[in-house]
Amino acid sequence: MKESAETEEYRHEIAKARTRRVAWTMAVFLVAATVVEYIIAVTVKQNVPIMVAMNLVEAAAIAIYFMHVSRAWRSDGREEA
Repeated sequence: MKESAETEEYRHEIAKARTRRVAWTMAVFLVAATVVEYIIAVTVKQNVPIMVAMNLVEAAAIAIYFMHVSRAWRSDGREEA
């Protein structure tokens, strides 16, 4: 069954809105994490373990979202919608 052009356009708009929402969420998360890191670096004396943990979380988020690491393990070669 073929979808109508309106249905396809509607799905495309929903996908674009989802992508924008996720991108803004990621941007806000990274800014908030940077502010928290700065506060911890300035106020906590033994801050290395905390900073390492926070940096690992940030690195994982960046790898998953921006580098699309999850696609590397897909066997069918398709992309996310």
